[in-house]
Amino acid sequence: MAPDTSSTLDRLGDEIAELSAHLDAATAHLLDLIREFDARGGWNTGFLTCAAWLTWRVGLDP
Repeated sequence: MAPDTSSTLDRLGDEIAELSAHLDAATAHLLDLIREFDARGGWNTGFLTCAAWLTWRVGLDP
């Protein structure tokens, strides 16, 4: 591991912040897709709720 210089830690902090922004954007996009899927009844193929479908399809727990 490289020595902990100020510039090394700054770059590490920048990378963390950038990745966090990407995760936030991906989460927002995922929620938009789920909202659309739910509104259009995409889960209504044998599941009682969108939450049940999400649990089955992608492992999300309500």
